[in-house]
Amino acid sequence: KVRTRMMTADDDQEQLCYQGLQAIAANAAFLAVGSPSSAQAVAQVQALTRQVDALIRLALQSYS
Repeated sequence: KVRTRMMTADDDQEQLCYQGLQAIAANAAFLAVGSPSSAQAVAQVQALTRQVDALIRLALQSYS
């Protein structure tokens, strides 16, 4: 049998912290690149756009 469980607020917070730490690590790795290629810069802009979108969604949820 496959067991499922509901995500708790603590689980959600832990997941958010994990994703935040992953984003910080990826951003630090990009900043450590001395002269990023165009492809790296485009990928970073895309990643930052996803990160900002996620933060906006979280902020909007807190107002709901």
